[in-house]
Amino acid sequence: MKQVGSAKFSLLFWDIYESTLYTHSGTYSSLQSDSPVYFKIRYLRDISSQELIARTLEQWQHLAIPDEKIEQYSELLTDLWPDIKAGDSLALLKTASQSQFFFNDKAIGMVDNQQFGDDFLSIWLSTNTSQPALRRQLLGVQYDGS
Repeated sequence: MKQVGSAKFSLLFWDIYESTLYTHSGTYSSLQSDSPVYFKIRYLRDISSQELIARTLEQWQHLAIPDEKIEQYSELLTDLWPDIKAGDSLALLKTASQSQFFFNDKAIGMVDNQQFGDDFLSIWLSTNTSQPALRRQLLGVQYDGS
């Protein structure tokens, strides 16, 4: 796969993670939902699975994902995601019909639901993301601030 873009997420003075988006073409469009997408996050600090899930749920609430979906997704993630140490990576490979998670490049679980993958990626790639600058970097979009 080819890199589309990458970005570092920082909060105040703390670097939290670095993320990279990959597709076969090296470009991303939400209209190409059948095309595989690989999204990898390398963490720069320790974070518990509970904290990671809580932040993910907050972002889905920001995006107005229905509460019943958020609850279902929360249960899935609780079963999949481990505690993170600085230097660990968590990645998602989204295909047309499922999403597979990897922890430090080893498969840790699969979600057989196309919408889940789209909703997960929307945290970073939706036009309504809470982090538009991060989105632009992941999409490889140049922005001059005007």
